[in-house]
Amino acid sequence: SMSSSMEAHLVMNMLDRLYTKFDLLAEAYDIFKVETIGDAYMAVANLHKKQEDDHAQRTACFARALVDAANHTPVDLEDASKGTVQIRVGFHSGPVVATVVGKMNPRYCLFGDTVNTASRMESNSQAGRILCSSAAAKVLRSQASACGLERKTLPNVKGKGEMVAYWVNSVPDSFLPHGLCPSVHAADTARARLNGALEGSCCNQAKEEVKAIPSEQEAVAHQSVVSFEHHDAPAHQHDTPIDVPLEAVSTIEPVHAAATL
Repeated sequence: SMSSSMEAHLVMNMLDRLYTKFDLLAEAYDIFKVETIGDAYMAVANLHKKQEDDHAQRTACFARALVDAANHTPVDLEDASKGTVQIRVGFHSGPVVATVVGKMNPRYCLFGDTVNTASRMESNSQAGRILCSSAAAKVLRSQASACGLERKTLPNVKGKGEMVAYWVNSVPDSFLPHGLCPSVHAADTARARLNGALEGSCCNQAKEEVKAIPSEQEAVAHQSVVSFEHHDAPAHQHDTPIDVPLEAVSTIEPVHAAATL
């Protein structure tokens, strides 16, 4: 795995640069970031505000943007031979419960089978692709009839048995029609400067550079929980973004969506 083949500080640096891009995209698509657990990133739509009319489409577009951003993120800034990051994504639509649990280091958490199903979609996905459940696909079709879906039968899903899922091969993006903004791709340089400055005297200046990165305008779907994991095999650099799907989970009562990568 990447953790066993790279020094810990390099893995941390890579995840910091990657998650900085993801955070910018979450803001751009108006997706609510729930948490990161190691190399997994979870977010939700239609939870922090009503996004009932387009939550599944927003989640799918957000997922595609994450795959693109990861494909443009070097694993190691000092060693181009390691290529770029690959992630796999999955999402499902359904109800979730959100609350803060515990008293020490309290965290806002999501609970419910919707989160579990989203995780199953992610674990059955492939690097650079997006897999969604049949429930999420039904909602996505109703919100974006021009989306490109490809049926896939999962024979033995953990705790579920056989499931029908769909690859999200394409989805119209009305939220960021011009693709990733330059600030997302510039995040690598800004974060690298910050990480280097933390060991020197330019820390404050570097922090201001990161703060100065413009964020996209908010635009996201209904309540969705999204999480992402990087795939151990690094991707090679690409001249153009890869147009592939990503996992997402969405709920229906109320309208939620969750995705894991």
